Amino acid sequence: MTPETARVIIVDPEELFRKEVRAVLKNTSSYLIQDSPLVDTSIASLFEAHIPSVLIVGPNAPTESVFEVVADLALQKPFVSVLLVSRELDTELLRQALRAGIKDVLQIPLKRDTLIASVDNAARFSSSVLGAMESTREQKPAGRGAGKVITVFSTKGGVGKTVVATNLAVSLAKGGLKTVIVDLDLKFGDVAVMLKLTPEHSVYEVVQAGDRLDEELLEGILARHADTGLKALLAPLDPELADSIREKQIIDVIEFLRRFFDVVVVDTPASIDKMILGVVDASDEVLLVATMDVPSVKNAKIAHGMLKMLNVPSSHIKLVLNRADSKVGLGIGDVEKSIGARVFQTIPSDRLVPRSVNLGIPVVLSSPRSEVARSIESLAGHLVAEHNAVHR
Repeated sequence: MTPETARVIIVDPEELFRKEVRAVLKNTSSYLIQDSPLVDTSIASLFEAHIPSVLIVGPNAPTESVFEVVADLALQKPFVSVLLVSRELDTELLRQALRAGIKDVLQIPLKRDTLIASVDNAARFSSSVLGAMESTREQKPAGRGAGKVITVFSTKGGVGKTVVATNLAVSLAKGGLKTVIVDLDLKFGDVAVMLKLTPEHSVYEVVQAGDRLDEELLEGILARHADTGLKALLAPLDPELADSIREKQIIDVIEFLRRFFDVVVVDTPASIDKMILGVVDASDEVLLVATMDVPSVKNAKIAHGMLKMLNVPSSHIKLVLNRADSKVGLGIGDVEKSIGARVFQTIPSDRLVPRSVNLGIPVVLSSPRSEVARSIESLAGHLVAEHNAVHR
Protein backbone atom coordinates (compact mmCIF):
# COMPACT_ATOMS: atom_id res chain seq x y z
CA MET A 1 0.00 0.00 0.00
CA THR A 2 1.50 3.31 -1.06
CA PRO A 3 1.50 6.42 1.17
CA GLU A 4 -0.78 8.15 -1.38
CA THR A 5 -3.58 5.74 -0.44
CA ALA A 6 -3.10 6.18 3.29
CA ARG A 7 -6.09 6.72 5.56
CA VAL A 8 -6.37 10.18 7.13
CA ILE A 9 -8.65 10.72 10.13
CA ILE A 10 -9.43 14.35 11.05
CA VAL A 11 -10.57 14.73 14.64
CA ASP A 12 -11.94 17.96 16.13
CA PRO A 13 -15.18 18.95 17.90
CA GLU A 14 -15.69 21.82 15.41
CA GLU A 15 -17.14 20.70 12.09
CA LEU A 16 -15.79 23.79 10.29
CA PHE A 17 -12.17 22.80 11.04
CA ARG A 18 -12.77 19.26 9.85
CA LYS A 19 -14.34 20.50 6.61
CA GLU A 20 -11.47 22.92 5.90
CA VAL A 21 -8.80 20.25 6.33
CA ARG A 22 -10.80 17.72 4.36
CA ALA A 23 -11.19 20.19 1.49
CA VAL A 24 -7.44 20.86 1.29
CA LEU A 25 -6.50 17.17 1.28
CA LYS A 26 -9.32 16.11 -1.03
CA ASN A 27 -8.15 18.51 -3.75
CA THR A 28 -4.47 17.58 -3.55
CA SER A 29 -4.22 13.85 -2.83
CA SER A 30 -5.86 10.44 -3.09
CA TYR A 31 -5.93 9.84 0.65
CA LEU A 32 -8.85 7.96 2.18
CA ILE A 33 -10.26 10.75 4.36
CA GLN A 34 -12.59 10.42 7.35
CA ASP A 35 -13.43 12.70 10.23
CA SER A 36 -14.77 12.44 13.77
CA PRO A 37 -15.86 15.02 16.37
CA LEU A 38 -14.55 13.03 19.33
CA VAL A 39 -11.07 12.23 20.61
CA ASP A 40 -11.22 9.09 22.71
CA THR A 41 -9.44 5.75 22.95
CA SER A 42 -12.10 4.05 20.80
CA ILE A 43 -10.77 5.97 17.79
CA ALA A 44 -8.20 3.20 17.34
CA SER A 45 -10.98 1.11 15.80
CA LEU A 46 -11.08 3.48 12.79
CA PHE A 47 -7.64 2.45 11.62
CA GLU A 48 -7.30 -0.68 9.51
CA ALA A 49 -4.21 -2.77 10.19
CA HIS A 50 -3.12 -3.03 6.56
CA ILE A 51 -3.35 0.68 5.67
CA PRO A 52 -0.76 3.33 6.67
CA SER A 53 -2.59 6.04 8.57
CA VAL A 54 -2.39 9.65 9.73
CA LEU A 55 -4.41 11.14 12.58
CA ILE A 56 -4.88 14.93 12.48
CA VAL A 57 -6.06 16.29 15.82
CA GLY A 58 -7.53 19.78 15.64
CA PRO A 59 -7.02 22.80 17.92
CA ASN A 60 -10.38 22.45 19.67
CA ALA A 61 -9.68 18.97 21.05
CA PRO A 62 -8.84 18.75 24.78
CA THR A 63 -5.06 18.42 25.08
CA GLU A 64 -5.10 15.87 27.92
CA SER A 65 -7.36 13.55 25.93
CA VAL A 66 -5.09 13.89 22.91
CA PHE A 67 -2.02 12.67 24.77
CA GLU A 68 -4.02 9.79 26.29
CA VAL A 69 -5.25 8.72 22.86
CA VAL A 70 -1.76 8.96 21.35
CA ALA A 71 -0.32 6.81 24.12
CA ASP A 72 -3.04 4.23 23.49
CA LEU A 73 -2.49 4.30 19.73
CA ALA A 74 1.24 3.81 20.19
CA LEU A 75 0.45 0.45 21.79
CA GLN A 76 -2.47 -0.65 19.60
CA LYS A 77 -1.61 0.91 16.24
CA PRO A 78 2.07 1.93 16.09
CA PHE A 79 1.80 2.51 12.33
CA VAL A 80 -0.42 5.59 12.92
CA SER A 81 1.35 8.95 12.66
CA VAL A 82 -0.27 11.73 14.71
CA LEU A 83 -0.26 15.42 13.76
CA LEU A 84 -1.42 17.98 16.31
CA VAL A 85 -2.85 21.38 15.33
CA SER A 86 -2.64 24.08 18.00
CA ARG A 87 -3.56 27.75 18.27
CA GLU A 88 -0.35 28.53 20.10
CA LEU A 89 3.05 26.84 20.21
CA ASP A 90 5.18 26.86 23.33
CA THR A 91 8.10 24.82 24.59
CA GLU A 92 6.04 22.81 27.07
CA LEU A 93 3.46 21.78 24.44
CA LEU A 94 6.20 20.74 22.02
CA ARG A 95 7.94 18.78 24.76
CA GLN A 96 4.74 16.93 25.69
CA ALA A 97 3.96 16.28 22.04
CA LEU A 98 7.38 14.82 21.37
CA ARG A 99 7.23 12.65 24.47
CA ALA A 100 3.84 11.35 23.35
CA GLY A 101 5.26 10.44 19.94
CA ILE A 102 3.33 13.06 17.95
CA LYS A 103 4.90 13.38 14.51
CA ASP A 104 4.47 17.12 13.97
CA VAL A 105 2.79 20.14 15.57
CA LEU A 106 1.18 22.70 13.25
CA GLN A 107 -0.08 26.15 14.21
CA ILE A 108 -3.33 27.92 13.37
CA PRO A 109 -3.89 29.47 10.87
CA LEU A 110 -2.91 26.43 8.81
CA LYS A 111 -0.90 27.06 5.67
CA ARG A 112 -2.01 24.82 2.81
CA ASP A 113 1.49 23.80 1.67
CA THR A 114 2.65 23.17 5.25
CA LEU A 115 -0.36 20.94 5.96
CA ILE A 116 0.09 18.91 2.78
CA ALA A 117 3.84 18.47 3.33
CA SER A 118 3.30 17.39 6.94
CA VAL A 119 0.59 14.86 6.02
CA ASP A 120 2.68 13.49 3.14
CA ASN A 121 5.73 13.07 5.40
CA ALA A 122 3.63 11.40 8.11
CA ALA A 123 2.01 9.06 5.57
CA ARG A 124 5.39 8.02 4.15
CA PHE A 125 6.73 7.25 7.59
CA SER A 126 3.57 5.33 8.54
CA SER A 127 3.94 3.27 5.38
CA SER A 128 7.54 2.48 6.30
CA VAL A 129 6.64 1.48 9.86
CA LEU A 130 3.76 -0.70 8.65
CA GLY A 131 6.07 -2.37 6.15
CA ALA A 132 8.64 -3.03 8.87
CA MET A 133 5.97 -4.56 11.11
CA GLU A 134 4.71 -6.84 8.36
CA SER A 135 8.25 -7.82 7.40
CA THR A 136 9.03 -8.56 11.03
CA ARG A 137 5.97 -10.77 11.39
CA GLU A 138 6.87 -12.70 8.25
CA GLN A 139 10.58 -13.12 8.91
CA LYS A 140 10.87 -13.42 12.70
CA PRO A 141 9.42 -16.28 14.75
CA ALA A 142 7.55 -14.83 17.76
CA GLY A 143 8.85 -11.33 17.02
CA ARG A 144 12.50 -12.34 17.15
CA GLY A 145 15.00 -12.74 14.37
CA ALA A 146 17.15 -10.78 11.98
CA GLY A 147 16.63 -7.06 12.43
CA LYS A 148 18.07 -4.51 10.03
CA VAL A 149 21.63 -3.27 10.67
CA ILE A 150 22.48 0.23 9.42
CA THR A 151 26.12 1.28 9.79
CA VAL A 152 26.97 4.99 9.58
CA PHE A 153 30.47 5.28 8.20
CA SER A 154 33.14 7.81 7.20
CA THR A 155 36.92 7.74 7.19
CA LYS A 156 37.10 11.48 7.90
CA GLY A 157 36.16 13.25 11.12
CA GLY A 158 34.03 16.38 11.24
CA VAL A 159 31.47 15.31 8.63
CA GLY A 160 28.63 14.97 11.15
CA LYS A 161 28.57 11.18 11.19
CA THR A 162 27.47 10.85 14.82
CA VAL A 163 24.88 13.59 14.36
CA VAL A 164 23.42 11.62 11.45
CA ALA A 165 23.56 8.31 13.36
CA THR A 166 21.90 9.61 16.54
CA ASN A 167 19.20 11.58 14.76
CA LEU A 168 18.48 8.65 12.46
CA ALA A 169 18.15 6.28 15.42
CA VAL A 170 15.89 8.71 17.30
CA SER A 171 13.75 9.20 14.18
CA LEU A 172 13.29 5.45 13.76
CA ALA A 173 12.45 4.96 17.45
CA LYS A 174 10.05 7.89 17.43
CA GLY A 175 8.36 6.34 14.41
CA GLY A 176 7.52 3.16 16.31
CA LEU A 177 10.41 0.85 15.42
CA LYS A 178 12.25 -0.93 18.21
CA THR A 179 15.69 0.61 17.72
CA VAL A 180 19.12 0.41 19.34
CA ILE A 181 22.18 2.51 18.56
CA VAL A 182 25.67 1.06 19.10
CA ASP A 183 28.64 3.38 19.66
CA LEU A 184 31.63 1.64 18.09
CA ASP A 185 33.92 4.62 18.43
CA LEU A 186 35.24 2.68 21.40
CA LYS A 187 37.85 5.21 22.50
CA PHE A 188 36.19 8.56 21.84
CA GLY A 189 32.50 7.85 21.23
CA ASP A 190 30.02 10.73 21.58
CA VAL A 191 26.65 8.97 21.34
CA ALA A 192 26.08 9.42 25.09
CA VAL A 193 26.77 13.15 24.80
CA MET A 194 24.55 13.56 21.74
CA LEU A 195 21.63 11.86 23.52
CA LYS A 196 22.35 13.28 26.99
CA LEU A 197 22.71 9.80 28.46
CA THR A 198 24.59 8.78 31.57
CA PRO A 199 27.11 6.09 30.53
CA GLU A 200 26.74 3.70 33.47
CA HIS A 201 27.39 0.60 31.33
CA SER A 202 29.01 -0.04 27.97
CA VAL A 203 29.75 -2.45 25.15
CA TYR A 204 32.70 -3.70 27.21
CA GLU A 205 30.32 -5.33 29.71
CA VAL A 206 28.33 -6.97 26.93
CA VAL A 207 31.50 -8.42 25.46
CA GLN A 208 32.69 -9.61 28.87
CA ALA A 209 29.39 -11.40 29.47
CA GLY A 210 30.20 -13.81 26.62
CA ASP A 211 27.96 -16.87 26.67
CA ARG A 212 26.15 -15.56 29.75
CA LEU A 213 24.57 -12.77 27.72
CA ASP A 214 20.79 -13.02 27.54
CA GLU A 215 17.92 -10.59 27.03
CA GLU A 216 17.60 -9.76 30.72
CA LEU A 217 21.32 -8.98 31.13
CA LEU A 218 21.30 -6.96 27.91
CA GLU A 219 18.40 -4.82 29.14
CA GLY A 220 20.37 -4.02 32.28
CA ILE A 221 23.33 -2.78 30.24
CA LEU A 222 21.57 -0.75 27.56
CA ALA A 223 20.93 2.93 28.24
CA ARG A 224 17.43 4.23 27.49
CA HIS A 225 16.57 7.54 25.84
CA ALA A 226 13.60 8.73 27.90
CA ASP A 227 11.88 10.80 25.21
CA THR A 228 11.71 8.08 22.55
CA GLY A 229 12.47 4.70 24.13
CA LEU A 230 15.56 4.35 21.93
CA LYS A 231 18.12 2.00 23.48
CA ALA A 232 21.86 2.68 23.34
CA LEU A 233 24.92 0.48 23.76
CA LEU A 234 27.54 3.05 24.69
CA ALA A 235 31.32 3.20 24.29
CA PRO A 236 33.49 2.46 27.37
CA LEU A 237 34.29 5.41 29.65
CA ASP A 238 37.89 4.22 29.83
CA PRO A 239 39.48 4.33 26.33
CA GLU A 240 42.01 1.68 27.37
CA LEU A 241 39.22 -0.92 27.56
CA ALA A 242 38.78 -0.61 23.79
CA ASP A 243 42.05 -2.46 23.20
CA SER A 244 40.68 -5.60 24.84
CA ILE A 245 37.62 -5.83 22.55
CA ARG A 246 38.00 -8.07 19.51
CA GLU A 247 36.35 -8.05 16.09
CA LYS A 248 34.50 -11.35 16.53
CA GLN A 249 33.09 -10.23 19.87
CA ILE A 250 31.62 -7.11 18.29
CA ILE A 251 30.13 -9.06 15.37
CA ASP A 252 28.56 -11.48 17.86
CA VAL A 253 27.06 -8.53 19.76
CA ILE A 254 25.61 -7.05 16.56
CA GLU A 255 24.08 -10.39 15.60
CA PHE A 256 22.70 -10.78 19.14
CA LEU A 257 21.05 -7.35 18.98
CA ARG A 258 19.42 -8.27 15.66
CA ARG A 259 17.32 -10.81 17.53
CA PHE A 260 15.67 -8.24 19.78
CA PHE A 261 15.43 -5.05 17.70
CA ASP A 262 13.83 -4.01 14.43
CA VAL A 263 16.78 -1.76 13.62
CA VAL A 264 20.39 -1.66 14.87
CA VAL A 265 22.12 1.65 14.04
CA VAL A 266 25.92 1.45 14.34
CA ASP A 267 28.02 4.60 14.73
CA THR A 268 31.65 4.04 13.77
CA PRO A 269 34.93 5.91 14.36
CA ALA A 270 36.46 8.11 11.65
CA SER A 271 38.86 5.35 10.66
CA ILE A 272 38.82 1.89 9.17
CA ASP A 273 40.18 -1.32 10.64
CA LYS A 274 39.43 -5.04 10.70
CA MET A 275 36.65 -4.61 13.27
CA ILE A 276 34.84 -1.91 11.29
CA LEU A 277 35.20 -3.90 8.07
CA GLY A 278 33.62 -6.86 9.84
CA VAL A 279 30.70 -4.71 10.97
CA VAL A 280 30.29 -3.30 7.46
CA ASP A 281 30.15 -6.83 6.08
CA ALA A 282 27.43 -7.73 8.61
CA SER A 283 25.34 -4.66 7.73
CA ASP A 284 22.24 -4.42 5.57
CA GLU A 285 22.97 -0.79 4.73
CA VAL A 286 26.11 1.35 4.92
CA LEU A 287 25.58 5.12 5.06
CA LEU A 288 28.72 6.75 3.70
CA VAL A 289 28.66 10.31 5.05
CA ALA A 290 30.50 13.13 3.29
CA THR A 291 30.41 16.93 3.20
CA MET A 292 30.89 19.49 0.42
CA ASP A 293 34.63 19.95 0.68
CA VAL A 294 37.47 18.45 -1.30
CA PRO A 295 39.17 16.51 1.56
CA SER A 296 35.85 14.91 2.54
CA VAL A 297 34.98 14.02 -1.05
CA LYS A 298 38.45 12.56 -1.55
CA ASN A 299 38.10 10.38 1.57
CA ALA A 300 34.59 9.33 0.57
CA LYS A 301 35.87 8.31 -2.87
CA ILE A 302 38.59 6.15 -1.28
CA ALA A 303 36.14 4.64 1.20
CA HIS A 304 33.60 3.92 -1.54
CA GLY A 305 36.25 2.20 -3.64
CA MET A 306 37.38 0.15 -0.64
CA LEU A 307 33.81 -0.98 0.07
CA LYS A 308 33.39 -2.05 -3.55
CA MET A 309 36.69 -3.98 -3.42
CA LEU A 310 35.36 -5.79 -0.36
CA ASN A 311 32.37 -6.87 -2.46
CA VAL A 312 29.84 -4.78 -0.53
CA PRO A 313 26.91 -4.60 -2.98
CA SER A 314 26.43 -1.15 -4.51
CA SER A 315 22.78 -1.26 -3.46
CA HIS A 316 23.89 -1.47 0.19
CA ILE A 317 26.06 1.65 0.02
CA LYS A 318 24.11 4.90 0.49
CA LEU A 319 25.92 8.20 0.00
CA VAL A 320 24.63 10.82 2.45
CA LEU A 321 25.73 14.37 1.75
CA ASN A 322 25.71 16.42 4.94
CA ARG A 323 25.67 20.23 4.91
CA ALA A 324 24.79 19.84 1.24
CA ASP A 325 23.81 23.49 0.74
CA SER A 326 27.26 24.82 1.67
CA LYS A 327 28.50 27.40 -0.84
CA VAL A 328 32.00 26.08 -1.43
CA GLY A 329 32.27 25.94 -5.21
CA LEU A 330 31.22 22.28 -5.47
CA GLY A 331 27.88 21.04 -6.69
CA ILE A 332 26.13 17.77 -5.91
CA GLY A 333 26.85 16.61 -9.46
CA ASP A 334 30.55 17.25 -8.91
CA VAL A 335 30.51 15.14 -5.75
CA GLU A 336 28.65 12.28 -7.43
CA LYS A 337 31.01 12.29 -10.39
CA SER A 338 34.09 12.30 -8.17
CA ILE A 339 32.94 9.54 -5.82
CA GLY A 340 31.27 7.47 -8.51
CA ALA A 341 27.97 7.13 -6.68
CA ARG A 342 24.61 8.88 -6.62
CA VAL A 343 23.68 10.88 -3.54
CA PHE A 344 20.99 8.97 -1.65
CA GLN A 345 20.06 11.78 0.74
CA THR A 346 21.09 15.40 1.23
CA ILE A 347 21.02 17.08 4.63
CA PRO A 348 21.20 20.90 4.74
CA SER A 349 23.30 23.09 7.01
CA ASP A 350 21.54 24.61 9.98
CA ARG A 351 22.72 26.46 13.09
CA LEU A 352 20.11 24.43 14.95
CA VAL A 353 22.37 21.36 14.71
CA PRO A 354 25.31 22.56 16.87
CA ARG A 355 22.78 24.01 19.30
CA SER A 356 21.01 20.65 19.57
CA VAL A 357 24.37 18.91 20.08
CA ASN A 358 25.24 21.27 22.95
CA LEU A 359 21.84 20.61 24.53
CA GLY A 360 22.07 16.85 24.04
CA ILE A 361 18.71 16.89 22.25
CA PRO A 362 18.73 15.55 18.66
CA VAL A 363 17.47 18.09 16.14
CA VAL A 364 14.62 15.78 15.06
CA LEU A 365 13.25 16.35 18.57
CA SER A 366 14.33 19.92 19.33
CA SER A 367 13.33 21.35 15.93
CA PRO A 368 11.17 18.71 14.19
CA ARG A 369 9.80 21.15 11.60
CA SER A 370 13.23 22.30 10.41
CA GLU A 371 14.52 21.28 7.00
CA VAL A 372 17.44 19.39 8.54
CA ALA A 373 15.07 17.36 10.74
CA ARG A 374 12.74 16.63 7.83
CA SER A 375 15.66 15.44 5.69
CA ILE A 376 16.71 12.95 8.39
CA GLU A 377 13.10 11.77 8.81
CA SER A 378 13.03 11.26 5.04
CA LEU A 379 16.29 9.28 5.20
CA ALA A 380 14.81 7.03 7.88
CA GLY A 381 11.64 6.44 5.89
CA HIS A 382 13.47 5.67 2.65
CA LEU A 383 15.85 3.22 4.32
CA VAL A 384 13.08 1.23 5.96
CA ALA A 385 10.81 1.29 2.91
CA GLU A 386 13.60 0.17 0.56
CA HIS A 387 14.66 -2.65 2.89
CA ASN A 388 11.08 -3.91 3.14
CA ALA A 389 10.60 -3.80 -0.63
CA VAL A 390 13.71 -5.94 -1.16
CA HIS A 391 12.79 -8.50 1.52
CA ARG A 392 9.19 -9.12 0.59
